[in-house]
Order: sequence, then C-alpha cells, then structure tokens
Amino acid sequence: MEGEYPRFKSSYLQEELAEGFQLGPDEFDFVYRYRGDHNRHGIAILLKSLLYLGYFPETLQEVPESVRLFLGKQLGLLWDHSDDYRRTGSTRDYHLAQIRAFTGWRFATAADKQELEERLRREEAEFAITSEKLLDAAYRRLRELRVELPAEPKLQRLVNTGLNGYPSTQTSLHLRARCSFCNTQSS
Repeated sequence: MEGEYPRFKSSYLQEELAEGFQLGPDEFDFVYRYRGDHNRHGIAILLKSLLYLGYFPETLQEVPESVRLFLGKQLGLLWDHSDDYRRTGSTRDYHLAQIRAFTGWRFATAADKQELEERLRREEAEFAITSEKLLDAAYRRLRELRVELPAEPKLQRLVNTGLNGYPSTQTSLHLRARCSFCNTQSS
C-alpha cells in the first residue's frame, strides 16, 4: 500500500514467492560459500529479505514461514533451519557485511539522509500530493542508491523534515493536514 513502510505480507502465492525470493545463479554461488545448512539458509533469508524490503529483519522469525521454506527448498533442505541460525554476534555481523558487499547495499550515512531530505524538499514535495507519495519517493530514492532504509520512525521524521522545509507554506500545510503519520507523531 502507498506510503507504508515495506513489510512482509502474511502470505504469498507461489508466483509471488518465485518472483520475490527465487535465488539466481550468482546468489546460489554466494550462499554456498558458507558452511553449514543453518548458515546457508540464514544467509539466503537475509539476502532475499534485503532485496525485497530494503533492510534486514531483526530476526529470521520475522520472515514468513512460507518464504523461509521456499528458500530452504531451493537449497535442498528438508526443513526450516532458521531456528539454528545465530541471531546475534560476530557471525551474523560478518554475514550482513558480506551480503552488503555482494549486493552493493550499504548503511545510510548522515550525508545520505541530508541529500534525501534536500531532494524531497527540492524535487518531490511539489509534486507529491500526499505525504504517502513523499514516503514512496523516499523509498524509491533509497532503493536507487542501494541504501538500507532507516528504521520506520527515523524515515518518517526525515520525510516530515523535508515536508516542513518545503518553500510553499500553503502546500506544506495542505500536505501536513493529509499526513497520517505526522498527526500521530506530534501528539
């Protein structure tokens, strides 16, 4: 839905799984660099989650079971090994860094956030009829740059700042009135 922070759906059709979570040949090669079914499965889940959402889930259990099983099946696994994957620590951090290097995605820097805020203010706010459209423009821009999405509240504040800084006070007030999350943030 428009203007919503990217999340997994509660269920997927087989075609949707194939479209969003099918491992390509290079991705297979990347995943198979790692030892152990639990590591390969965890890396595949994290890799496809980043590409699908634009950020890594906090835990693999946030990923719907159908997605975990679909990825496991591609790896020739008979069951879901995601419970055996280390949720914290240096192994996960190393895997996340390796996935970022493989995909070209990276953390958002202060310069990225500043550039996005200015771009939203300069180029997008005038044409975005609603704050939801402005959020969608932010999502698109970050995906183009392969920059991981900041946490939802941080991204909403960033869009709010871009919205509040838009030169046309009347347009800014109009957008703020239509902004679903702006009104809840200030209360």
